[in-house]
Amino acid sequence: DWSSDVCSSDLQAFYKDPANAAWLASPERADVEYLVLDLDALKQRVTVSEEELRRSYQENLARYATPEERRASHILIKTGSGASADQKKAARTKAEGLLAQLKQNPSLFAELARKNSDDPGSAVAGGDLDFFGRGAMVKAFDETAFKLKKGEISGIVETEFGYHIIQLTDMRGGQAQPFEAVRAQIEDEARKQLAQRQYAESAERFTNGVYEQSDSLKPVADELKLNVQAAHDVLREPGAKDQGLLANRRLLDALFDPENRAKARNTEAVEVAPNKLVSARVVKYHAAATRAFDEAKAELRDRWVAQESRKAAKADAERKMAEWKQSPEKSGLPAPVEMSRRTVFNQPPMVLEAALRVPANQLPGWTVADLGADGVALIKVNKVLPLTISEQEIKETQNQFGGYWGRAEADAYYRALKRQYKVEFLHEGKKVMDNKAPEQQKAASVS
Repeated sequence: DWSSDVCSSDLQAFYKDPANAAWLASPERADVEYLVLDLDALKQRVTVSEEELRRSYQENLARYATPEERRASHILIKTGSGASADQKKAARTKAEGLLAQLKQNPSLFAELARKNSDDPGSAVAGGDLDFFGRGAMVKAFDETAFKLKKGEISGIVETEFGYHIIQLTDMRGGQAQPFEAVRAQIEDEARKQLAQRQYAESAERFTNGVYEQSDSLKPVADELKLNVQAAHDVLREPGAKDQGLLANRRLLDALFDPENRAKARNTEAVEVAPNKLVSARVVKYHAAATRAFDEAKAELRDRWVAQESRKAAKADAERKMAEWKQSPEKSGLPAPVEMSRRTVFNQPPMVLEAALRVPANQLPGWTVADLGADGVALIKVNKVLPLTISEQEIKETQNQFGGYWGRAEADAYYRALKRQYKVEFLHEGKKVMDNKAPEQQKAASVS
């Protein structure tokens, strides 16, 4: 335990070690104020009267109706595309005969469809086609079906498939939803339209205001009823840190511009997302520098302790390794396990790599593996086992390389065609092909 026995001189030496310069560096950053003009925020502020919502509902009633659908059954007497005039006449005569029977007794429709219809998909169901919307059927069929009343049977309808007799069995949809059901949707759309108009007007005032009154964001905030927000330690290069709107590259370039920064001027209005403008200014600037010793002392202590602990663990492991090489019976090692790259997930990667580097002609062999923050591992390699490959693994490997070979051949074929026909990819097409090229080249080189 080193935590209570760290000398200041040790920490000072550790602080000055060039190897620690990177993590001791304090990046360029600033405390900032910023202002956001956002369509979504404007949308929450606008109001729409109940009267306007109801008027919009009435004016756009068709938009709030569910699509009308019809359910029909049919009997098809088929005529082929090459049917002769006599064949067509015979088909129509048959259809007219069936229609005459239906006029006498409409309840026979399903039975006659099963026995006579040339549409095998619906004939078994008594001609039933289930529900369909407008445009789902061929034009003549569609127009007839949507003119019929429920239970009504059509006359003979001719299409490219032949002659149909249609019975409308049901209908649904086509009625407008009640106002209460779509009120929220109408209000959302109305708010969005009003907000877009306000945004277009406010964006110009925002852009001009932050430029013309560049020493403060407050005048623009007051004029447009916006809130000036604050953020601390905004990084010039955010890296993995989430800075939200303040991670926009164009905004950061303007914010950390030496002249803007020195005079604490507003940046220009920057569109950081669709319908979202931001302007910011530096309140307090922090240049990149090495952190002071006292500021970093706690972290220095933790890192020094971790480093010295690893050194001590490695020294102890090497001492034990020397001792156990001389007296293996004293090692008290656990039972041996098999290691290979095929079972890499069964052991820490550093242990596996260290074990595989032990020369096969020096077995049994010993080695020490550095596990970083987890310490060290003392390893004894007893013997090398012969490689065993199952039939399944051979088949999988063959399939994998077969895929590589196929892609390589396809790539060569495309390139040959390109040369033969003098094909040149331009603009977006070139970008797509350039992005594909490394993968195709890799496949070719592997195969």
